[in-house]
Amino acid sequence: MSPDTLLSSYQDKLKGMVINHVWNGHGTAIILEIGKLTYPKKGGKLNNNPDGEYTIMIEWDWRLEVDRKILSGSGQETKEFMRTLNQLVGYEIIYLEVTGQIPEIKLKFSNGFILKSFMTYNDDPEWAIMNHTSSALPTLMVKEGRLSSE
Repeated sequence: MSPDTLLSSYQDKLKGMVINHVWNGHGTAIILEIGKLTYPKKGGKLNNNPDGEYTIMIEWDWRLEVDRKILSGSGQETKEFMRTLNQLVGYEIIYLEVTGQIPEIKLKFSNGFILKSFMTYNDDPEWAIMNHTSSALPTLMVKEGRLSSE
C-alpha cells in the first residue's frame, strides 16, 4: 500500500472517531488514544496507559489552537499542556490532514480545537498514526522527509 493510500485509509477510518485518552510520553511527546480502549496487563505499557483502536503520537514540537489563539504547546510545562490536551477527550476527529513539503500532521476536533505538529530540529517530523485493530493498516510516519509506512 502506498503511503498516500495509507493516509487516505487513516483519514477515512479516523473521521468521526472519539479521543478517549490523552497521555504524555517522554518529554513533550503526546499520545492520543482513539476509539475503544484496551488496558494493558499489569507491568505493561509505559505508565499503564491504555491503547485505543488507533493511536496518534506526536513527539517534539506541536501546538493546540482554537480560532486565532494558541491554547498550549510543547514549549509549556507538562502539567500545563496536559490540562489543555485533556480537553480533547470525548470529542470527535473532524478531519486529519498532512500538510507541507515536509509532512506535518494536522487534526481538527469537534470542539473546534486544532492540533498541529511542527518539527523545529534538523530531522524528520516525529509523528505517527498506529493501528491496534485487526485490520492490516501499518503505521504511518515520516522518513527522509516523505510519508512512509512501517
